[in-house]
Amino acid sequence: MSEIRKQGIANAAISFIGIGLGYLYTGLLGPYIFTPEQIGLTSTLMAVALITSHLSRFGAPYMAIKFFPQFSGSARERQSLHNFLFLLTTLGFFVFLIAYLFFQPQIVSVFGKRSPLFASYNRMAIIMVAFMSLFELYMAYSRALLRTVMPAFLRDILWRLIVIAGMLAYYFGYISFDAFVYIYACGFALPTLVLVLYLFYFKELGTQTHIDLKGNRTEIFKYGRYVFIGTLTTITINEVDKLMISGLIGEGYTGIYQVAAFFSQVLLVPSRAILTVAAPLLAGFLLNNEIEKVERIYKKSSINQLVVGLFLFVGIYINLHNIFRILPPEYAQGSSVIIFLSLAKLFDLATGVNGEIILNSKYFRFDLYFNLSLLLLIIATDYIVIPIYGITGAAMASAAIILLYNGAKSFFLWRVYHIQPFSAKTLVIIAIALIAIGINLLLPVLDSLLLDIAYRSAIMSILFIGLTIWWKVSGDMNEVFSKVIMRIKT
Repeated sequence: MSEIRKQGIANAAISFIGIGLGYLYTGLLGPYIFTPEQIGLTSTLMAVALITSHLSRFGAPYMAIKFFPQFSGSARERQSLHNFLFLLTTLGFFVFLIAYLFFQPQIVSVFGKRSPLFASYNRMAIIMVAFMSLFELYMAYSRALLRTVMPAFLRDILWRLIVIAGMLAYYFGYISFDAFVYIYACGFALPTLVLVLYLFYFKELGTQTHIDLKGNRTEIFKYGRYVFIGTLTTITINEVDKLMISGLIGEGYTGIYQVAAFFSQVLLVPSRAILTVAAPLLAGFLLNNEIEKVERIYKKSSINQLVVGLFLFVGIYINLHNIFRILPPEYAQGSSVIIFLSLAKLFDLATGVNGEIILNSKYFRFDLYFNLSLLLLIIATDYIVIPIYGITGAAMASAAIILLYNGAKSFFLWRVYHIQPFSAKTLVIIAIALIAIGINLLLPVLDSLLLDIAYRSAIMSILFIGLTIWWKVSGDMNEVFSKVIMRIKT
């Protein structure tokens, strides 16, 4: 079993557990413990923290992935690269802190009228940025070492357990909402500490303070400059809709949008699991110009991500009526958000690791050009459609941008490397998904919520997985299935 497959399976398992915990606090507990405005506050804080923590890192995590193969010869070289990236991240945080405090009055004035909670708690973003910046740096460093399981566990499981514990403490009256916000803001403190201790335990970190970039200073800074701006726009594209909803129509709508968007985020589980392991391998293959190996990962990532993503999408789609039987009535307006964002995520999965290939290739600067154009487009589109169509307009705009963005990147890779991610099996798995959805339309809706979810999901799962295995859509998944059957027999 390949390294990608072994660690990919482990990361996928962790991601699915994390998604379960995410559903617990986003889809079940959150709407009943907090008001939509309070959920909107946490969503807006997270959006601000994701964007600004990227600003404070100056692209350091991406530098770790890209240049690690050049510094992997000895522990001293790895430590030197780490020291440089840590110094860069620390410097970046203080630059961000000064800028954030300087512009805080403008931030409060923009959000104060329609999102008063965020205006009151906006400084919590500073704490989130500090811990998230360090965690993302050490997560990338760990990924470069091909130690991907522990950071995935800390991000997807431990962090969510901390948040759920805070929610329950608030619900049962042990802490105030103010205290919960502090817990939420400091959520990445413990995962960061554990990850650093983990790397020290395996002697991947030391106490040496030297920095020797082996004459690569110009190359590293050039790459960092482009990737910093390019990935900043990518993150902003993913998060700007929440910020604009809060600013244009209110944080209550942001809370509803966040809960609905969570169900589409579930589809990205296979992508996160595969990208975690594939990125450092792609960096090595592209460094040595091994394009055939790059294409192999490109195609496998596309079909494997699409199989799992479509399976999850079908499961969500056939249970939409059940989802909104669980949520409070005011969340029903989020149904169209789930559909639009899910379709966009599916195309993202189908185009495989196109972004990672570009970022780790000599054409990395082109990612910046794509992103800047699309960022300007989505801001302009959101500004027009959100006041008219509300959260549905935000979802439509985001979906259109994601389709355009991934289509442009895939076309670019076809032009420069003559590689593309699709095959006849892409059409086969889409047909299987349509068959499963069609069969679902014939099934009656049961009065019992749990029974309806159980029998509908069971029929879909048996049909989808059975046809996928029977028609051999994914060689990797068929191999895993065969190994499971053999173990059961023995």
